[in-house]
Amino acid sequence: MCCVALGSRDKSISVWSTALKRPVVVVRDAFTSSILDLCWSASANIMMACSWDGTAAVAYFTGDEIGKPLSNEEMVSSS
Repeated sequence: MCCVALGSRDKSISVWSTALKRPVVVVRDAFTSSILDLCWSASANIMMACSWDGTAAVAYFTGDEIGKPLSNEEMVSSS
């Protein structure tokens, strides 16, 4: 499965999985302004977000929540 995070002007962040028809999680009320940028850590279980209001937030996910990242070998063999 593939996982993606989306930031919105309504100040929310949603994390989606291709394996589900609904978001894995929706984060609301973390910011007072629009989301400017999102970034996943190299380990792919930490997501960082920043907002137009100048604040930043960090979210930690377990493998049970968003799955386990593919190894470099798995990525190469699947392309």
